[in-house]
Amino acid sequence: MAINNAGLVTNAPEEQGTFDVLMGSVKAHLKFEYDSGRIKGTEYSSVYLGSLTEVLGQSVQFLLEREKRSIEIEILELEKLKSQAELDKLSKEILLVQENIELTKLQQPKLEAETELIGRKSDTELIQQTVLEAQRPKLEAETELIGRKSSTELIQQTVLEAQRPKLEAETQLIERKSGTELIQQTVLGAQECKLKAEFDLLVEQKSKTSTEIGFIAQKKVTEQAQTSSSGVDPASTMGRQAGLYGAQTDGCKRDSEQKTAKLMIESWQVRRTTDETGTSANSSNKLRDSDVGRAVDKLLSGVSA
Repeated sequence: MAINNAGLVTNAPEEQGTFDVLMGSVKAHLKFEYDSGRIKGTEYSSVYLGSLTEVLGQSVQFLLEREKRSIEIEILELEKLKSQAELDKLSKEILLVQENIELTKLQQPKLEAETELIGRKSDTELIQQTVLEAQRPKLEAETELIGRKSSTELIQQTVLEAQRPKLEAETQLIERKSGTELIQQTVLGAQECKLKAEFDLLVEQKSKTSTEIGFIAQKKVTEQAQTSSSGVDPASTMGRQAGLYGAQTDGCKRDSEQKTAKLMIESWQVRRTTDETGTSANSSNKLRDSDVGRAVDKLLSGVSA
């Protein structure tokens, strides 16, 4: 570890080095003690040299500690950067693991399909092995029989050997046919499920359509009841409302008839009791007894009397 001399001694008028600052303080104290008479003669030089040695050692130690502390701070900063880099690396590894997990989830259907395919392949191999095991006693018996036969039987054995590829081909054909039938059965099962679902959907749509037809028919009756009184049940809300409107109309008519008859009757009464000039009732003023009678008849007819 190197010490910066400029930090120890500046050799400048300001004396800003560590040693300069400390010696400046020591010199001031020595001068004060010397002027006070407490240090005399050779004591001054001894004290000065001792102070010089001590201050120089302390200055060097101070600068060494300062440089050491600076280096330790730099080391801490480097360790901090290293820790941050490791943390970033760990974060990236976590993201990579998460991506691998997501990729595994995406590949899971493929793995399941491959597993199922392997299972089916194993089933096919098991069927082939079962067929071969079933034919093994027959083949062994034929082989033993061929060994006991004469030369003629040897010829027959040769024929059988010639037919062996045919038997193997027929075995493979049976195995393929079994696999094809299994596939067909699976397809038929899927089609059956599809047809059942479509049938249930059609039944549901039929029920919904029937409900909508009933609702439209009822709405048609309601619309007709609002525009026409024909075909409306008198006990229904629309029928009672129509009856109320008719009764109100008849009431207005009866009221007009009653008011007209009342005016004519009152006019007749007044004429009978107060007319001294002999004003006659005629066809123009409509106050004749026959006119009053028609009004009374209309009134009685309106009230069904």
